[in-house]
Amino acid sequence: MIKIKPYKEIKPFKERNKPKFIHPDGEIIYGTILDEIEIEHGDLKGKFYKYLVQKILYDDRSEEFRFCYYYINFSNPNAHWIFAQFALTLTKEQYLEFHKRMQEKGWI
Repeated sequence: MIKIKPYKEIKPFKERNKPKFIHPDGEIIYGTILDEIEIEHGDLKGKFYKYLVQKILYDDRSEEFRFCYYYINFSNPNAHWIFAQFALTLTKEQYLEFHKRMQEKGWI
């Protein structure tokens, strides 16, 4: 049996800070996480991942989906969750286009 070191849980999305997005031109916009789907995954190297799809509402009332993840490295004596700062965001239309093309190629 593998013994996992104690660590803090990730706060529920409604208790986290608002997502901040910095565009290449330097513009900063904020959003609100409306909902979140999570899939957990561990590997043999001692890392554990939480893959997320988040529904984001921006201040201008537009919505996108953010694909992101947290990970924790249990080989670190101070194991804690780390948010991977680079995440893909897509509009509903962009997501549906990717899904359609994946189906056309037989990927799904």
